Amino acid sequence: MFKSEISNKQLNANRANAQKSTGPTSPEGKSIASQNGRRHGFTGQVRLETEEDAEAYDRYTAEYIADLAPEGFVETDLANSAADTAWRLSRMRAHENNYLAMRLDRDGHKVETEHAQVHTALVHTKVVFEQSKEFCNLALYEQRLNNVLHKNLKALEELKKKHQHQKAVAEMKVMYAGQSSSQADSNKSTTSPENGFAFSEAPSAPKPARATAQPGFENAS
Repeated sequence: MFKSEISNKQLNANRANAQKSTGPTSPEGKSIASQNGRRHGFTGQVRLETEEDAEAYDRYTAEYIADLAPEGFVETDLANSAADTAWRLSRMRAHENNYLAMRLDRDGHKVETEHAQVHTALVHTKVVFEQSKEFCNLALYEQRLNNVLHKNLKALEELKKKHQHQKAVAEMKVMYAGQSSSQADSNKSTTSPENGFAFSEAPSAPKPARATAQPGFENAS
């Protein structure tokens, strides 16, 4: 089904289509497509990306981090790493699709079929088999990113549980201290003289012993 040669009509059509994908030609288009350096707000790293990519990245990571609801610097750092890794995973899938689209435009003339969708599918299959090593590298990279993502999410979950436990212990200590203070105040009020049964802390004096006559020693009258 694959043909090494195509008709002149198909070749001219492919060349005409290729001319439409030469990138922006106007000053405005070139300005939009240019790479701009920007410093990441949290990590301070310099990233080279277009304004549109920067806005998409910021929007994606902000929503991702908000769902994780981190507290404190360390949790926020882990959440930011997870969001950045998830973004890179999404970009990996986009890179694969973009590469297939690029090869379809470049090598589409090598396959002739009557149906457009069948033509696209066959070209993609041809590219995958021809570039199997590159696609294996993409899959390996994606797997590593998945491992990093799950590692960050697990570390964040464990840290959250630790902080929640510490917070619960602190709240219990405060509650216990309050109950002890209330109990002390209650004991103090119930032993006050106003209640009529205050107790003295001083020991009471012993009562004098009464003298009793011993049998057999009575005085004679």
